[in-house]
Parts: sequence; C-alpha cells; structure tokens
Amino acid sequence: MDMQKKISGLERLYLPVVLLLSFLASYLLAYAMANKSWTDIAIHMEMANAFLDGRDPNAYPGFYLVFGLFSRICGIPEAHAAAAALGLFSIFTGIAAYIISGCVLGWNKPERVRCLIVLFISFFGPLYLGGENYYLGQGSFNAWHNPTNSGVKFFALVCFFLFVYAYQMKEGDTVAVLGKQLKRVHLYILIVILTCCSMVFKPSFFQVFAPFLAAIYGLDFLMKKRSFKSCVMDALLFIPAVALILYQMFAEIGGGESGGGMFISFARGWSYHTDNIFRSIMANAIFPLFVCLFCEKKIFKNKILLYSMMFYAVCLGEALFLAESGPRISHGNFLWGMDLGIGVIFIGSILCFVTYCWKTEKNDAPAQKAVRYVGNGLLAVHFILGVWYILRCIILNLEYF
Repeated sequence: MDMQKKISGLERLYLPVVLLLSFLASYLLAYAMANKSWTDIAIHMEMANAFLDGRDPNAYPGFYLVFGLFSRICGIPEAHAAAAALGLFSIFTGIAAYIISGCVLGWNKPERVRCLIVLFISFFGPLYLGGENYYLGQGSFNAWHNPTNSGVKFFALVCFFLFVYAYQMKEGDTVAVLGKQLKRVHLYILIVILTCCSMVFKPSFFQVFAPFLAAIYGLDFLMKKRSFKSCVMDALLFIPAVALILYQMFAEIGGGESGGGMFISFARGWSYHTDNIFRSIMANAIFPLFVCLFCEKKIFKNKILLYSMMFYAVCLGEALFLAESGPRISHGNFLWGMDLGIGVIFIGSILCFVTYCWKTEKNDAPAQKAVRYVGNGLLAVHFILGVWYILRCIILNLEYF
C-alpha cells in the first residue's frame, strides 16, 4: 500500500466539509418529510416507537435503535432524531467511500480526488431519460425515503470491496489492519460480522450478496480455479448470515403483515414505479457501460470493475424477477438491493475512470480526450440531477416524483 501523502492545512478541511454537506442534505430532507404521516420516514418512526415500547417486535430494528438513542436517551424531538439518524448514516457511507478510494487509488494521490468521489457518491442521482417518475422508477444509491436501507449502505460498500480484496488473497497471505496482520480467513470473518450487522438494519445487502457469492464461487469452481473443499469451507463461514436472513424473510414476508410471500415474474414489482424498464435501467447503467467499453481493455483482469459489474447484474436480476405477493407487491422491497448495487457499480466504475484519466492525462490523442470529456460530463450530469432532486424535495416539500 502506498504511503500517505502529507495533507496540507486547507486539504484537511475537504473531507469534513463534504461530510457536513452530506449530513445536512440528509438531515434537511428527512426532517422535511418526518412530519407527514404518509411518508416512509414517518411510518418508520411510528414502527420505531412501537418497537421501543415493546408493542411490536421487529426482525431488523437497526434504525429503531439509533432513533431511540437520539429521541429517548438524548432527548431530541422525534422528527429531529429521525433526521439525525439518516444524517449519521450518510456520514458513515461517505467515510466508507473515502477509505475505499484511498486504498484502491493510493493514499499518495491528491486528497481532493478522494473527497470529490465522496461528494459525488453522497449526492448523485440517475440520469433523466423521460417518464413521470424520476426517483422511484430508476432506482438510486441515494434513495433517502427508506431509513432502514440507508443504514445498510456503509456496510454494503465495506463488505463488498473488502471481499474483492480478500477473495484474491492466497492462503498464506496477510494484510495489515490497524497494526495487526490478518489472514484471508480473518477478513472473511470480519465480512460475515459486518454483513450480519447490516442485516440488523435490513437484509437488502445480503439477499443480493449471497447469490453473487454463489455465482463467483460457482464460476471459479467450474473453471477449476478453486477446489470444492475451498468453496465449502468459505461457505460455512456464512452460516450465521444465512440463518439470520432466513429468519428475517419468514418473519417479515412469509409471516408478516400480509401473510404473503414472494414469486418470480418479470418486473411485476418494478413496473409499479416505471412505465419503461429498459429506460429505467439505462438511467444508471450508461456511465458504467461507458467505462467498460472505453476505459478498460482488460476488464477480466480488473477485478474491482469486473466484480462490481457482476454484483450489479445480480442486483438487477433480483429487481427484475422477484416480487412480493399480496398487498406488498407494490412496495418494491426487492429493489433495495439494486439501489445498493448502483452505489457499488458507480464506485467501481469511477475508480477505473479516474485511473484511466491519470494514465492518459498527458496524451492529447482526440479519442482519449473525448473519453475523458464524455466521462466527466456524464458524472457531472448525474451529480447535478441528484443535487437538483434533493433541493427540489427540500424547497418544495415534495415526497416522491
């Protein structure tokens, strides 16, 4: 790992300022909706109080516990407590993006690059390609209205990129973490612990991470890159996470409020929020596809980009083919994994794009200049639309559109 470059006095302010902006945006947006009884945030506040009063047990009470910490222990008014919880989640998500960027790009690179990535990840939205429902229809890593999934984002980013690193380690390799040398199995145990922590908030990450793991290990086994014994030994480590998600699925879907379940059908859940599935997919897929086509010739050797694409494909598959039965079919609960996948694929794509820009910055070839301009233009549009959407919701006090 590269030695960290000394950060100047002004550069020390970059990350705190970016995290503060992210906190304020999440806080103001959540607070604007917390006092409306029909919003998801207000509904989850009611569910949190029922859980904290012992009236309604819940299989994933993470947000409720954070809400209770702020409202009942710290004495913060409930609307402000919910807003503060979402603001805290956004800070942790930004810190995860910052650490991932530093570890992949190198800590000797400019601080402003890492902070710009954090700023982008904190605010970006999908492209607008037409249609009436910009927000729910396309999906977004910055989906703000569901506080439980907001609590998962930090864990999703850390677990995924930590897995990408650990998966490439050999049996005897070690890595320094907080001054201690950890083996691959230790990193796997850490991943399992963090995955279970994410499920305390919502099972949305593991319900897409598990099939992604199955696909990765299955392909490597078929290609004889991993033995059957190695695959089984790694799989056994995830038994606690599998047991937990089975319990949650039964408690909240199979035996929950509707007594329903899930079924396989093309875009039944997603179609409640968009009139054009292909357009909705492309609203988030254009930049990652652009990076794969023009910025990385050896995509199979770039494991971060390759695994990010595979993970997003699994997330997209779940969103397209799974839905809840009964009155919950329009809730779109199988879209939350896709929202997390959007964050993963954008970080993976941005890291690849930044590396490409650094490699070609002294090259004035028209084709490479065009790639840099188009890539930066796409990122700028994603960021501007995300900021526009958040400001419009706060200023006009809208819920969804």
